Formats: sequence, structure tokens, C-alpha cells
Amino acid sequence: MTRTIAIVALTILFAATAFAADGKLSYGVKLGLNMANQKIDPTPSGVTVKGRTGFGVGAIINYSMNEKMAIRTDILYLQKGSKMEATGYSGESNFTYLAIEPFWTYKFSEWSCKLNSKMASAFFQVGPEIGLCLSAKDKDDKDITGKKSTEIGLNVGVGINMPMGKGYLSPELRYNMGLTSAAENGGTKATNNGIGIMFGYMF
Repeated sequence: MTRTIAIVALTILFAATAFAADGKLSYGVKLGLNMANQKIDPTPSGVTVKGRTGFGVGAIINYSMNEKMAIRTDILYLQKGSKMEATGYSGESNFTYLAIEPFWTYKFSEWSCKLNSKMASAFFQVGPEIGLCLSAKDKDDKDITGKKSTEIGLNVGVGINMPMGKGYLSPELRYNMGLTSAAENGGTKATNNGIGIMFGYMF
């Protein structure tokens, strides 16, 4: 796991250094909530699966291709999982990830901001998510059996770039759909999904 994280970090650093030469590279930070849930297949009889709210925090690297399109990569510490309830029973799965999220973003609307001379804009975004599992614990803080070291997902969402100070505040709404399982045990698979409300700030 440590080796994988190191390789990913070096790759991102190399790409950032290469793109920085043309002045189209910008950086930022991100913080938000992840209203996570899981698809349990098959769901045990009598068990109800409910969502849990976690948080995400990390950094943004943005490369502008032109006035409309950009490639943005979010690197987040991200919490996922779910709650499970049945008669006389309650359980919980708490997953944490280093999430690497390359996005293709497209500005589909722009308007003049009254606060300053900069332009505000709305954007659409789509891209994969590579989740490197940092931990997977149950309600009693014990390791979850059959956890996967890596998961793959798909993110899609919309957001707004609003001029604020010397940079931009970017609130966004996104949906994450797991494409691979987060854990497998005895033929039962758990796949992460959820809705994220994130706030980024680009310097």
C-alpha cells in the first residue's frame, strides 16, 4: 500500500511540474461532506442498510486546456461506509480512503460577478475515482473481513466557480458510483456509493 501511494504521489508531482511551465496550472484545497452508503449484494434477510455521513478533505490540481475545458485532479482523504440495522442488531462499516479523482470539467455558463471584475461560471464534471483503502473498521473498531485494498468508482457532478478574494470558491454537488467492491466476504459484496457536497478554493 505504501509503495502504491508513493508511486501515485510521484506521478502527480511529475505531471504538475511538466504542466506548470505554460502557466495554465492552478492549485487549491477542498473540504466537504460525503453522504455515503453501500450496496450489499445479497442483502441479508431482515437487514436494512442505511447511509452514514463522513467528510472529505484534500488538495486540488487544475490544468486549463482552454477557456471552457480543464483537467482537474482532487486528492482527498475520504470517509465512506454504511449502517446496518435488524431486529435486535445494529452494525456499521467505516471505510477511509486516499481518493484520487481526475475530472474532465466543462464550463457551460458564465456571467459577470457584481463584486469584482472577474467572471463567475457553472461547470459540469465527470471522471473516475481510484480509492486506496487506508482503513476499514466495524462498529467495534475491528478490521472488516475481506476488505479490498483498492476500489474504482465513477464521479459525476455540477458546481459553480465564484470569485472570492484573489481566487475562486467552488461549491459542488457530486454523485459517486462504485464500480468495484470495497469488501467481499462469503459471497457477499459491499460496493460504495454516495452523494458529496464539497467546497473548493482555487488560489
